[in-house]
Amino acid sequence: MEEQYGRRPGEDLYKHKKPLHIVYTYKMADRAQLETFERVAHNSSPGSLMVIRKIITDCGALEAAKNHSRTHADMANHLILETTMSEEVKSFFISLIDYIKESLNWYN
Repeated sequence: MEEQYGRRPGEDLYKHKKPLHIVYTYKMADRAQLETFERVAHNSSPGSLMVIRKIITDCGALEAAKNHSRTHADMANHLILETTMSEEVKSFFISLIDYIKESLNWYN
């Protein structure tokens, strides 16, 4: 996994960072999920990471973060089309955003 993402899985948590899917976890998880999440969030064992991933997925936070990101990608594409950039440049940026948007499907 580290080779695929360029960093150690769970590293954001260990550094006390709050990426979007973690923010949504705090908004969407029930009390029991949050208590478990807090208890294991800073434990770097592989088992803890699996528990955290399950909570993020089960409470809907991962899907909510993906949808939020897709919405912003669609807005960016719309705004790019309204610029005076050349069609070639617009096409480049739109294809880049679409690639990033599609890459959201890698996360599960």
